[in-house]
Amino acid sequence: MSEPQQEKGSLAAMAIFSLTPDPSKVIKTPRDIHIADVAREVQMTAVHAPLAAISTQWNGARWATDRVTEIMGRMGATGEQIALALAASRDARRWPTEREPGVPAPPEEVMAVRAHAEMVTYWALGAAHGLGNVLLRMLWLHTDARPIIEDAYSKAKSFPPFSEDRNAWEALGSRLITNAQKAASAAGPSPVDEIVAALDDLVKDPRWDGLMQIRGVNFHQWRPQTVGGGTPKHSMVTQDAAGRDMITVGTRPTNVAPDHELAIAAADAGLDALVEAASRVDQNVFAGLNGMVQVEIFGT
Repeated sequence: MSEPQQEKGSLAAMAIFSLTPDPSKVIKTPRDIHIADVAREVQMTAVHAPLAAISTQWNGARWATDRVTEIMGRMGATGEQIALALAASRDARRWPTEREPGVPAPPEEVMAVRAHAEMVTYWALGAAHGLGNVLLRMLWLHTDARPIIEDAYSKAKSFPPFSEDRNAWEALGSRLITNAQKAASAAGPSPVDEIVAALDDLVKDPRWDGLMQIRGVNFHQWRPQTVGGGTPKHSMVTQDAAGRDMITVGTRPTNVAPDHELAIAAADAGLDALVEAASRVDQNVFAGLNGMVQVEIFGT
């Protein structure tokens, strides 16, 4: 990562390996360490925000100082969200116990692992949405890309810096990518193109789609219960061809909880895809800001 001109020193970034005060039992794998390293690196972007704002002003772009600060701060938040997703992932691995083949896992293990898998999706999705909003705000900075962003997101009201209006914060998905591609094309070749490509690859990645499916079922739909083997997706009362009510005795559960080990594996795969995209964004964010503001804020 390049640094702001005249940047001196840095603050600490953090990656925790458990959401409990006792992170024992789970050995740190090379994957864990890699995700933690990326999380810290992305967090460190925010450290440069104060001097980046000063550099922006010194180079004649006072209008962009708050916006540059917000973009870098949101990158830092993304890094912390990735770190939290890693902690939830590792905590899921603390639960499985040794058991004979064919012996089902105890319900408390199943419920806890599922819960951690769901929290991996929670923080991973927040990080991904953050990267999408970083991209939109970066593109807004360019005079040729701005009209496209303004037209596509009129409710955002020009994405005012530090806004708490929900309309100013977009979800990462195919619509955001399509609009970003149009805006980036209008701005001309720049390192932002690599950020667009990184997030496009993430949205299309089957691993990310698997994580999104976990998120959709467990947060927005009818989450299957762990204990009791699930619930039926239809009632015992149905109608026959003549419209007469029929009662079906012994309706079997059809809304059954997924295999907890497969659930955490799918969440982990989606997290891996996110980490790859976040690293690519991080490697291009400083040079990308230079290109969008059209001012040499950062030394490269």
